[in-house]
Amino acid sequence: NSDKVFSEVFGKNTLVDTNKEGFLETLKKSKLIISNYPTTSYTESMFLNLPIILFCKKKVRIFKKENLRMFNLLNKHNMAFNDYRELIYFINKNSHRIDDWWNSHEIQKTKSLYLKNFFNVKKNWAKDWSNYIHKIKKL
Repeated sequence: NSDKVFSEVFGKNTLVDTNKEGFLETLKKSKLIISNYPTTSYTESMFLNLPIILFCKKKVRIFKKENLRMFNLLNKHNMAFNDYRELIYFINKNSHRIDDWWNSHEIQKTKSLYLKNFFNVKKNWAKDWSNYIHKIKKL
């Protein structure tokens, strides 16, 4: 029911139907993305360095111990929220400076740590895979 809550709070025009427009195009046009679960779309947004906030209840989502530590770190830097009122307060207070917040050193450092732990893509990934495949082929 989160789409109803967000459209009531932020307005109906703030939500985009990704069936009409591609998901990636929608993400790139967004000033701020709010995700309700740390899945692929959340991680892709982090990887693309697009301002994103995670909103999910810790009681509803069962986090492993190491994931809970990351959630708490994200929460510390207002990158994740457990309470929608706190989320709304943060957005309203900072809506005019989302890019400044997102590009700050602490946020970028936390984002990099998240990616290192959950989406560690190397710059030379194609070469690494090629070497791996050739190595297996010789076996």
